[in-house]
Amino acid sequence: MATRLEVALPAAVAFVFGTACGGIAGWLAATGGQLQPDLSRPLPLAGSSSAPPPAATSAEDAERERQLRENLDRHLELVESDPGNVKLWRSIAEFQLGLNLLEDARASYEKAVTLAEGEGDDEELGKILMGQALLLSEAGENVEALDLLDRSSALMPESIRPRLMAAFVCMTQLMPNPPPGYDRKDAVERAEKNLAEVLLLSPGHPEALRMQGMIDNVRRSLGQTPP
Repeated sequence: MATRLEVALPAAVAFVFGTACGGIAGWLAATGGQLQPDLSRPLPLAGSSSAPPPAATSAEDAERERQLRENLDRHLELVESDPGNVKLWRSIAEFQLGLNLLEDARASYEKAVTLAEGEGDDEELGKILMGQALLLSEAGENVEALDLLDRSSALMPESIRPRLMAAFVCMTQLMPNPPPGYDRKDAVERAEKNLAEVLLLSPGHPEALRMQGMIDNVRRSLGQTPP
């Protein structure tokens, strides 16, 4: 069975490059409640081996929430005695995001950013910014999320994750449902720029090749030459 990305991406790109088609506005990343708060894992893309699992049962949802709350409570206790620990604050924010406590997560990420900037820890700051970007995307602030991912990429020049995440946000969030004044072509071009950087860092990366290949195929079907 074709994945959601395989079905939706050709139609979406065709729309951007001049072919009328419907059903695009509803094509959004199903991230709510599905992404685990462990941002060290590969970005889950639809149809990939690291994609989110099928919808959990009520019992599975309850167990996942219980574990997240236990982890959150434990980290909140730890940070009381070590309030300057940036990694603890990042973990707290990730658990809060996993529990959909978006305002709490926003405050915790801001605390983590302040600490990481004060320590001059670029790698840690880059990881925090990825988490902040996910939070902003969950809240529909996708342009702002991409700005944070650009910062994250600059701080972690050897990491593919913020670049792959940026391409994913472009093609599953901004492109089908752009904010007023935002050109869908810009989203496609920004996605392709990030995919090119991923492939420079990791030649043959399967997710980057798959997403770029679908964009290229639609361009060819429209008589356009891929860049």
